[in-house]
Amino acid sequence: MNAWIWSQILQCTTPIHPIILTLINEYVTTIVDARYAWHLSPIDNEIIQNYLSVSNDQIPTKMLILLYLLTLNDQSTGELANRFHQSARKLFDLLPLPHLVEQLTTKDYDSIAPQLGR
Repeated sequence: MNAWIWSQILQCTTPIHPIILTLINEYVTTIVDARYAWHLSPIDNEIIQNYLSVSNDQIPTKMLILLYLLTLNDQSTGELANRFHQSARKLFDLLPLPHLVEQLTTKDYDSIAPQLGR
């Protein structure tokens, strides 16, 4: 499932469709929510790091990676949160955060701007 989610993030173009927000939120919930008897595995940080290290100016994909990382950060608890916080710093450093924040003001990102702006 994480490979499919990753492919959806990579293929997204602007304007970002609102369903991608729901997709990422539900995916992260199935990773971290203790109420589920089963859990999906998160997208491998190495895959994200490799993408961010070599990608050009794919702002929609980087915006969705940021959304995924922030959502995972917000919903993680316990041991998962500790593991995530340690590995996520490298990924956040690879994201062009000032540029992404600037792009949030465009209509292309209306569907995800409220969640990223919280």
